Amino acid sequence: MPKNPSSPLINIRSLAREILQDSKDILTLHPNLVTGSLRERLESFRILYKENTVVSLWPSSEDEVGAYLFFNTVNFCFKDPASGNEYRYINPEGKSFSRSTGLFQAFADARVHWNDLQQVSELSETRWMEITQLNKANVLYLGQERLNRITGFARYLMATKCPTATGFLQDHHAQVLEILTALINSGYFDDEFLKRAQVAIKNVDKILFKQRGSGLDGMDALTCMADYRLPQVFYNLGVVELPLSLKEKLTRQELVIPGSREERALRASVIVIGEQLSHQMGINEAEIDDLLWEMSQVMAREKNMKIPHMLVATDKY
Repeated sequence: MPKNPSSPLINIRSLAREILQDSKDILTLHPNLVTGSLRERLESFRILYKENTVVSLWPSSEDEVGAYLFFNTVNFCFKDPASGNEYRYINPEGKSFSRSTGLFQAFADARVHWNDLQQVSELSETRWMEITQLNKANVLYLGQERLNRITGFARYLMATKCPTATGFLQDHHAQVLEILTALINSGYFDDEFLKRAQVAIKNVDKILFKQRGSGLDGMDALTCMADYRLPQVFYNLGVVELPLSLKEKLTRQELVIPGSREERALRASVIVIGEQLSHQMGINEAEIDDLLWEMSQVMAREKNMKIPHMLVATDKY
């Protein structure tokens, strides 16, 4: 299906190609390896891979939808660059969860009706600190700013005369581009590659498919999700070649500056490579993203990532 030429995601693809063209001193992309060894590896992984579905932590699929929308307004860095400490959450059974998985588990255990925009908009600082297991002395994880984003987004949706998260989807006819435009206009998903907005849409699509057998319309519009982990797959497999200076910087786990040429080039590689793989494999870029992400987790567990992923203190992804 031809992509809508008015889609902001078409512009993102063009931007990514331009960034890579101008960053040959930062990285070199080997297209023959993308369409050759990487595609073959990903196709083999796809045969073994069980479909990546959203794990249900809620009795209500409506609250799942709301939780994913609100979770993706607050995807700040979950690791403190100075100390190396990660966010941790301990559930009622005493099991510990780290980083974004921990915060999402906290959402699930909170007994908040995330579909109810009025209830979410009225979350107090005290209640939020209880949910996240933070305290005022722990400013490391931007607790108050996360809360402000969640309640602010809820109020934004309510201002459109919508009482529920699922009603928001219905008001936009379950159309990807309509939903994406609304998320952009809210101001809570700011990023030149729209990573968090696209991840929210991708997860909502999976929840709806699980619930009713059909997801959102227009999923082929999405790009791959430009984050920190997928570039690590590419340069560890040699599909993307880095100069020695950047390799050493990543190995030392030095911070990469948000918005820097290095960061933008690494993120742009995800968009460009994802689109190429989509054409080669005949599946949409959101599906390519799932496969690459799951393969990255396997590579990390099997210690096949000799060069670390970039560390960026950012709220973009």
